Amino acid sequence: MENTPDIPQTSKWSLAMRDGLLLALVTVVCTTLSSLKVPGFLSILLWLVKLVGSIWLLWYFMKRYGQSHPEVPRTTGYGILVCLFSSIVCAVFTYLSLRFFFPGSVEEAFSTLPQVISSTPGITPEAEDILYKLQDSFPQIMCGLTLIWNFVLGLVFSAIIGASTARRKDPFAEDKQPDELA
Repeated sequence: MENTPDIPQTSKWSLAMRDGLLLALVTVVCTTLSSLKVPGFLSILLWLVKLVGSIWLLWYFMKRYGQSHPEVPRTTGYGILVCLFSSIVCAVFTYLSLRFFFPGSVEEAFSTLPQVISSTPGITPEAEDILYKLQDSFPQIMCGLTLIWNFVLGLVFSAIIGASTARRKDPFAEDKQPDELA
């Protein structure tokens, strides 16, 4: 793609940030809707929409990037960047939602801890103390876990999509130029 004076060239990083933000928006919207105490079936449906929508959107972004940058044979690297930025946004959203937007969800989750501890054999008092101490740092832990989990999933899906959208050489084309054949 050549530079033209009237159309500014956008860097790979800024495109990936924008696409990552849009990709994260699917997760943020579906997660927020799921947090509003929806029935079980609707919760599963939202999870499926989030999964399929995210994969399709990542495929769309990677395919579009590959079409606008024909010099790039594989779009896996671009997909990984998109997923990195999306993971960061999702992790920050997880922290903010647990700390500020839905602070009661942490207490609600930890309110079932006594039943879990009493029904699980082999939990020592030291382990029980550690579990209760996790409550204070639960938003930070979930932020880190969300970042890692979403990025690993993004790596896997970017690799799969990148392989499926790669431009392959024609196996029947001659590698040498006609004047080199003589």
